[in-house]
Amino acid sequence: MNETMEMERRLFQTKNEQTYVVNSTSRGGLETVLTAAICPGDKVLIPAFGRFGYLLNEILARSGADITIIEREWGTVFEPEEIEAELKKAAIKQLLLFTAKPQPL
Repeated sequence: MNETMEMERRLFQTKNEQTYVVNSTSRGGLETVLTAAICPGDKVLIPAFGRFGYLLNEILARSGADITIIEREWGTVFEPEEIEAELKKAAIKQLLLFTAKPQPL
């Protein structure tokens, strides 16, 4: 494992000793990153306009984050001003925005 971590540090051009391999699915990797970066009680804004916004909400609800979720019909988008207005309403610490192109098959 130490050898793999060293190779990762070279690959990502970092000297950070806390470089880890996560052997998991994409969701597992996402959950690992989110639960490491966001603490219980952190105020988080999630604009949800598709499945992944709700997935972020599901993951962070279990971690104790203070979540504000704004919703749009799936496949539509938010105007930047809408997100900015929500950010100004509360002392939001994190904005989580996830977009992905679906696999067509």
